[in-house]
Amino acid sequence: MNKRNVISNLLLISSILFLGYILVITRNKPDGEVSYLFGYKPFIITTGSMEPTYPVNTLVIVKQTSHEEVAINDPIAFYSPIFDNFVFHRVIDITDEGFITKGDFNEFIDSDLVLFEHLIGKAVFYTTLSVPIINLLSQPMGFLLVVCVPISIVCIGLIVHKRNTKE
Repeated sequence: MNKRNVISNLLLISSILFLGYILVITRNKPDGEVSYLFGYKPFIITTGSMEPTYPVNTLVIVKQTSHEEVAINDPIAFYSPIFDNFVFHRVIDITDEGFITKGDFNEFIDSDLVLFEHLIGKAVFYTTLSVPIINLLSQPMGFLLVVCVPISIVCIGLIVHKRNTKE
């Protein structure tokens, strides 16, 4: 196997592992516990409340930040104890106790104040290119096709190559 094939195989495996990591870290944890990677957390938009800017299955990267760094109109991620889930909405107003938020597509503001302590961070990057990939990976058969099959092909290729070089 030449150097170019080794590098492309390593890039393929690294990309697949990175996508797997994103899927694992975006899973909700109990009691609002948050996992960050170097101060950033990927989020997958799961509802249409932020459309059209953030369609369902958009990948959003949120930067861990203090409440002082958040301004009106910033899209933020926060923990909702009522839903025991993470929410991604836009800041409409800021009070002494927290944020008033609203989904872009929602008609009304959110009924509950987002306390500063429930802030996870604000959006620094998003891409809708991830939508078809996440749709595919969220299905068991899609996960097999996109993750397991390529890894198996690379492993089989390495085994066959090793056997051929021994002969």
